[in-house]
Amino acid sequence: MSTSEQAKSKRNLKPLWIVLAFASLIIITFLPNNSDLPVAGQRALAILAFAVILWVTEGVT
Repeated sequence: MSTSEQAKSKRNLKPLWIVLAFASLIIITFLPNNSDLPVAGQRALAILAFAVILWVTEGVT
């Protein structure tokens, strides 16, 4: 597979990764709150998961 074909197939998956990143953000935000983890910590974990998914998959370039 040439590099242009690889870039094209990678580009086609970007919207999917963005949607999955937002889905993980929303799901983690609305999970039941654990008594050991404050709400701010839960929100921070949701943002971290969102950022890591976008970073690793290069969903936004």
